[in-house]
Amino acid sequence: MSPTVLGEKSDIDLLDRFVHERSEAAFAAIVRATVGGSRASAADRASTEDADPATFLVLASQAASLHPGTTLSDWSKRISNNFIKLLT
Repeated sequence: MSPTVLGEKSDIDLLDRFVHERSEAAFAAIVRATVGGSRASAADRASTEDADPATFLVLASQAASLHPGTTLSDWSKRISNNFIKLLT
């Protein structure tokens, strides 16, 4: 899979900056670009809105352990959808 471009930086670049430099700006860019990724597939909007913050808490704590080649958009959709299943 090729990296997703978020503004001028790829998701891999932003993730690398967050993991190694603890860059709040990089994390904020990731959040802005990927928030609501599961909304198209979620029938319950409230559950989706609850899942977004939980997804980014997981990312903040597990960013360093993401497998190389993982795209953040795919990862965030998967994690968010897992939370939605738990909430509905």
